[in-house]
Amino acid sequence: MCNPTPAFGPGTSNELQRFVIDTTRFPDALCNDGTPAVFSFRPAANLANRNKWVINLHGGGSCNSASTCLARWCSCDSVARCPFVQTPTNFNRLTMTNLGPDSTPGAGIFERPTLATPNPVGDSNQVILEYCSSDTWLGRQRAVAFSGTNPKTNAPENFTMHFLGAAIVDAAMATLRRDGVPTLSYGFSTPATPMPDLDDATEVLFNGDSAGGFGLVSSLDELAATLRANNTGCQGATCPLKVYGLLDAMVAPERRPLDFSNFVDPTVRTYDAYVASVATNPSFIDARRDASCMSWHRTNQPGTEAMCVDESHVLRHHVTTPFFVRAALADALVSGLYIESGMREPGADAGMTVASFARRLYREVSTFERLSSTAEEGTAFTRQPGVFAPLCVKHDTIHSTVQTFGTTITTDAGVTVRLLDTYWNWVDGGTPSNVLTQTLNGADTVCPP
Repeated sequence: MCNPTPAFGPGTSNELQRFVIDTTRFPDALCNDGTPAVFSFRPAANLANRNKWVINLHGGGSCNSASTCLARWCSCDSVARCPFVQTPTNFNRLTMTNLGPDSTPGAGIFERPTLATPNPVGDSNQVILEYCSSDTWLGRQRAVAFSGTNPKTNAPENFTMHFLGAAIVDAAMATLRRDGVPTLSYGFSTPATPMPDLDDATEVLFNGDSAGGFGLVSSLDELAATLRANNTGCQGATCPLKVYGLLDAMVAPERRPLDFSNFVDPTVRTYDAYVASVATNPSFIDARRDASCMSWHRTNQPGTEAMCVDESHVLRHHVTTPFFVRAALADALVSGLYIESGMREPGADAGMTVASFARRLYREVSTFERLSSTAEEGTAFTRQPGVFAPLCVKHDTIHSTVQTFGTTITTDAGVTVRLLDTYWNWVDGGTPSNVLTQTLNGADTVCPP
């Protein structure tokens, strides 16, 4: 197949430091190509934040067939680059292997706070799980066999790939919890700084962008339960640990009410057929699912358990850990996926457009502050979700300092807020904690280029 990209150079002081997961201890923590998975980390900036954490599941699309995975490995962004590609991709082989720089800049929600970047979570311990499994962090399969043709040469290609994203997440959490592994040491400080123990945490913000957000929807409740079960401050029914989720660049209209009669796959003409098809994709067989979703459907609607592969359903009905949503209402990539799939609004004569996608998404997320009254597991909600939804097009913004701190919405009360302002209001019980663009032309919103 296509030759891998060469390794990167040394790390840069004060950035997040790269760590290769120990596969002798965690043998399934493998990238698509079999290389050990990696994450990046940086300890808290000060003693006051020693037991606060921000942990990210990084995004980067996915693949689940010979043609899509070959296009990804060969970085086929166009027919000009890959004459025989079936479906060009925005992504490349760096989301399939552990190659990468020895350090990662702390940008976006990982930016240390300054006057220009007033970040209420920026001084916490920081962890970014680097994405290399192409399965939205949910896979639990080794050596899936594929046969296809090289998108550059058209030659036959037979290969195997691992889809082990769930195992990578588990290994990273165990490493941060010092579960049978040595304490991490941050070497960009003098002297080297030991990373605190995640089991001592008092507050953890899990966040996921794009594919990472998809994975977090199905993992958040399980991650929160694992941390509570092992936290040194949790004694019986008393557990002061706070766990939150922040989801970016993945929230879209709920699929179940949509019209699938013109779906791009001719074998799929209903929502039930759609979720059945997703459940049988190679990267999703035996994948991690939200356990309470599976249990609720098995008990209350037997035979509908396949709905738990649909993150749009799980998010609205089964994530009971408090979560906050950042959704660009006209997200170019997410809206494009809906438009290209052929899904339609119920009763519509034509397919979705960016404008109709934005209108429907606005209507839906504007009701999230009342989600407990409509969710299938609503009685288990302890807090209504928070929302920051600008009428912008940029996808996957929480790693961008410009987007995180430059995107603003001015409320009807004349208050101009950013993502982290709104998030912190939500955490702290303040207002506004649900902020959406209110004008049809987005005049109340600033979207950085």
